[in-house]
Amino acid sequence: MTIASQSDTSNKFDTLVGELTVEKMLRYMTELKLPSSVSAEECEALVVEVILRCSNLESCRYIIIRSTLYRRKISSGQAKCVDIGIALITRPPILFSWMNQRRLDLIFV
Repeated sequence: MTIASQSDTSNKFDTLVGELTVEKMLRYMTELKLPSSVSAEECEALVVEVILRCSNLESCRYIIIRSTLYRRKISSGQAKCVDIGIALITRPPILFSWMNQRRLDLIFV
């Protein structure tokens, strides 16, 4: 096995879909990243697990990522957590991050 097959990267948050809530973004990426053999219930359970394990995501779960219509949007730190949550959906043994993660909790240990 190569490192590429066992790893994932967290990107800068400009790849997020601004019109979706945090939870919907995670669901969307779960459907894209996981094989079709994974059931909808398993995908939903994984999204909830990522939200609950990433402490910054629980507070912004239902907030639109970049809302121009409403005055609420997620912070850049929360956006970084969304990116990390997206990377962790496939549960890679290795995660490469291009961002400073000083306050990142241990997730999926």
